Amino acid sequence: MSTKLSLKEALGRRGKTAVASRSPSDIPEVRLLLAADQIARPVAVARFLFDHGLSLKKAHNVLGRISAGRAVPVELSGDARAVVSALARLGVSAAPIQTSQVDLRQVREALDLTQHEFATLYDIEVDTLQNWEQGRNVPDRGTMHFYRFVAAFPELSMKLVTGRLSGVTQGEKQKEKASKSR
Repeated sequence: MSTKLSLKEALGRRGKTAVASRSPSDIPEVRLLLAADQIARPVAVARFLFDHGLSLKKAHNVLGRISAGRAVPVELSGDARAVVSALARLGVSAAPIQTSQVDLRQVREALDLTQHEFATLYDIEVDTLQNWEQGRNVPDRGTMHFYRFVAAFPELSMKLVTGRLSGVTQGEKQKEKASKSR
């Protein structure tokens, strides 16, 4: 007869393990950009970040980066206003990261482009653009942020996608170098 316990029996002998009873959908997520000049109570900040969903390692990493003067985006659990005010009391400024909502049809029309021209310029399928404009599908957050940038800075976004950020393309730079070396 074997004296080894089955896994089920071994787990039964250990007793019940305490597990957080809250489900992820019960707690609203808030996306923030954290920054600080001087943190008087770093341990309290790390504990706060841990209590609101970051691992200790991640909280330590974030704390080190904001102490060095960098802005760090984080996703924490809790009510946005309460989290922002609690962080402010700890000496950390927290700015909510806003989800972009952009009417792509208005952006395209402001640029005076047809759907086909807009799709060609920004390297997307015309069908995809049509579905977005007609509300059948919604672009992901990153795409919405990009088109929010396009709406705010149309000339710069055109320079960005055409490679003319400095006013001269790479091909023109190479031609210019070749003519100078002659």
